Amino acid sequence: VSSSTTTAILDITTKLLGNVALTSNTFFPEAILDRRTNSVIGTSELLVQWHGFEVTGATWEPHEIIAEHVPGLVSVLPAVFRATGSVQRTLCNPINSIRTL
Repeated sequence: VSSSTTTAILDITTKLLGNVALTSNTFFPEAILDRRTNSVIGTSELLVQWHGFEVTGATWEPHEIIAEHVPGLVSVLPAVFRATGSVQRTLCNPINSIRTL
C-alpha cells in the first residue's frame, strides 16, 4: 500500500470516527406521549417517543431534563393539558417546531 493510499484511508477513517462520535448517542424526541408523577421520588416524568424508534421504545424521562434540552416542546404542554385534559401526542421535529394531533 502506497503512502498516499494509507493517508487517504486514515483520513477517511478519522472522518468516519468523528461522525460516529457526534451521532452515535444523539437522540431527538419525536413526541411526548404522556406525563406522570413518579411517586417514589416525587418528580414529574414525560413519556418520550424518540425519533426513528417505534412507540414501544418510548421511555419515561425526567421532565426537567427534557425541558432543558427541548424547551419549546415542553413549554406547550401546560396549554395542551388545559385544553384537552391530557398531554395527547405532542409532536416536535429536531428544530423544535411543535404540533399536536
